[in-house]
Amino acid sequence: MAMNIYWGDPHGHSGYSECYWKDTDFPSIDPIEYYANAMKYGKLDFATLTDHDLNLSSEEWKAIVDATNESNVNGKFATILGYEWTSAKYGHQNIYFSGDSGKLIKCRHGDSGNGELPKMALWSPSQPADWMVPTTLWKYLEGKGGDIITVPHHVGVSQMPYDWNYHSTVFQPVTEITSLWGNFESPDTDIDHGISDVLPDRYVRDALNRGYRLGFIGGGDSHDGHPGERTFGNRRKKNFVEGQNVGSNPIGRSAADYISTDTANTRGLTAVIAPELSRDAIFGAIAEKRCYATTGARIIVDFTVNGRVMGSELLAGNSDIAHISIKVKGEGTLNRVELVKNNGVAARWAPKSSSFAAEITDRPGPGVTWYYLRVLQKDGHRAWSSPVWFERNGRSPSFTLKRNGLEVINSGEGIAFPHIASFYSSNPKTIMAQRNPGSRRRTGYNFTTEYLGADEFVVGIDVVAGEEEAAFSGDVEVSGASMMRIKAENLVTVKYGGDLYAMKGSRASWHFAAVSERKSVRLLIKAKKMSSLLYEAVPRIDGKPAPAVCVDGRQLEPREYMSGCFRVELLRFSDKLRLGARTLSSIKGHSKKSVPVPERTRYVIVRPADEETSPLKWPEERLF
Repeated sequence: MAMNIYWGDPHGHSGYSECYWKDTDFPSIDPIEYYANAMKYGKLDFATLTDHDLNLSSEEWKAIVDATNESNVNGKFATILGYEWTSAKYGHQNIYFSGDSGKLIKCRHGDSGNGELPKMALWSPSQPADWMVPTTLWKYLEGKGGDIITVPHHVGVSQMPYDWNYHSTVFQPVTEITSLWGNFESPDTDIDHGISDVLPDRYVRDALNRGYRLGFIGGGDSHDGHPGERTFGNRRKKNFVEGQNVGSNPIGRSAADYISTDTANTRGLTAVIAPELSRDAIFGAIAEKRCYATTGARIIVDFTVNGRVMGSELLAGNSDIAHISIKVKGEGTLNRVELVKNNGVAARWAPKSSSFAAEITDRPGPGVTWYYLRVLQKDGHRAWSSPVWFERNGRSPSFTLKRNGLEVINSGEGIAFPHIASFYSSNPKTIMAQRNPGSRRRTGYNFTTEYLGADEFVVGIDVVAGEEEAAFSGDVEVSGASMMRIKAENLVTVKYGGDLYAMKGSRASWHFAAVSERKSVRLLIKAKKMSSLLYEAVPRIDGKPAPAVCVDGRQLEPREYMSGCFRVELLRFSDKLRLGARTLSSIKGHSKKSVPVPERTRYVIVRPADEETSPLKWPEERLF
């Protein structure tokens, strides 16, 4: 079937959104005018109006549905119904419906528990405690309006980053990699991120490293009712960032600091590879990852692996190699074309012309390898193809803990196992903890611990204010391992309200300037080479020891909370088992062996004994 490239902007706002860039020169645009501007001025093939969920009344949502259907013309212009789910706690997602109707489910809980709420303000000085969890959103979306996809937006932006702990293989086939907020491929690339902070583990490549198979799209996130129009967008954004003619926009200067000022990054666009220009074909292409993103330039990218189009997932045998075909045609001179393989650049070219083509081969390692193409024009515009995943049987074994011991299964070639170590425990102390059952209005701290496996732990810190605002601060220090790293999952160095945190080695410090209800932070701890692990916490309220502390659902007694400090043991390993050459000298391909382990063993972590010299490449440690 012949395929074509169609250009569109799946993300933009009309005057229904509170953040619309209003001023006397540019009055509010309604949904019908939005789609008309996309066709007439943006010269787009398709578009979606994604006004903010919290700003919409039921009448306005109906007007958007009607305008979206009225503006859809097969073969001329395709529209997809959608809105922006605007969670300040878990991150923003754009919701897209394949059909001509869909349910508006807001990111805050209503009395009915399914997000049915009246129109409300998007930006508020205090963060409410009733944000809907993404898994609940996906539950409510099941069976509503046909096929539905939800796409994370500005995933690494400091104000409202996306929480990659929440992912759905059913609802999230793609992620937005670029918009007016900046480019969010990875903080180690030489691109304009358009943000004030670089948040670890929030970027697109971080999601790929988690094993998420996400394609890439670009969205303008236009706030002026003119999707796809670069010249107009540059002028409007320049006025906004410089504080000129901002008018009644409630975001004001505080948000302008987070918006990319790179003129080559005004409007992200999505290119889809589809057989025809229709709503079904465009939606289907995005759902199948047959799409790529640009910063607004209409760069033509043709990227295939073994003849399969971008977004494909290939299952290969042990001896298969990847035959990679690259064709790029830019709007101007191409400065760089790069083939990204997992986390590194596998090949780089400097065409210095407007077109480029190459054919190369690569032999992927065992397990899953992903490739994508990154293009940089001389004028600063960029493009990213969706990845292709190449899954190959290989030397990485799998493990199962059974009553008769640790069963090692080799699904690939024969291999020796001299460099594997195992740690096991009969009773890890850390478990999924319940929240403090006490009064929600009692001033104090609630600490929870969660064992994620593979030497990963989460310490949750939940603070509750009483009748008056209070400042919460404190420190957590982890000990018991020679190698560790701590990071805050949902705090940034600068955010509305002045929240701060600091990391130094095995110590994390936090400061909440003014809490009127509740705030929380999750500290992710990764530790290696440990015999035991514990953390010591010093929580304070208004500079004094906290009057009440609850740990894993249990209120601490005064004797456990001496001098405002307490300790929590995370995990203690009871023994260490070396799986050496004598025990597992070799295992033939597609066979298995059992290794005895001590009685009453319930959990085993298996990893390379010497990570620097081990011949095995382990995607992650394993917990059983």
